[in-house]
Amino acid sequence: MERGDSYILQSMRFFIFIIASLSNICLLAQSDTSSVKIMVASTNLSEDLSVASSKNDELLLLIYEFSEKVDKLGEPVFIKSFDFREDRMNAIFDWTILKSKKENYLFFLIERDSDKSELQVDPVLRIHSESIIECFDNRDYLCIEKYLGDEDLLGYKRFSVPSEHELNGVYKLDRFNYTITFQE
Repeated sequence: MERGDSYILQSMRFFIFIIASLSNICLLAQSDTSSVKIMVASTNLSEDLSVASSKNDELLLLIYEFSEKVDKLGEPVFIKSFDFREDRMNAIFDWTILKSKKENYLFFLIERDSDKSELQVDPVLRIHSESIIECFDNRDYLCIEKYLGDEDLLGYKRFSVPSEHELNGVYKLDRFNYTITFQE
């Protein structure tokens, strides 16, 4: 065997080793994750009272990892904008999480009334989540408006996977009822 052939053979072995290693890493990564179905359903949209409203709910669901030890939220682990209307009042989304990480999450469900994108809403939630939650718990809409503007916070919950959460009430005279389910 010539020297050039030996070099090619060694290079091929190294290349095969790299591909096999990457395949094993991908398999390990896949086995460490779990697929979660997020199901959002409504029996009463929040935009049904006002004559000027679209009668649709333009919704934003943001999910963050949550820790009592940290006073600011990190980047969202899930973010989704979607619309509900009278003829379509449910949605299903896929979310991939680590199998070892099934608890300590926080979600916010927001009904969007302005042209703000999720990229504009997210940083406000991350920085001011404690204050916004306190405003919501005290039903202080003017306080929430100070942070979110025209956006309506329909609810928030700390949760683990699996779980189901009922969000219902009245926000600025509009009744709403949502169920959010996180299912493996």
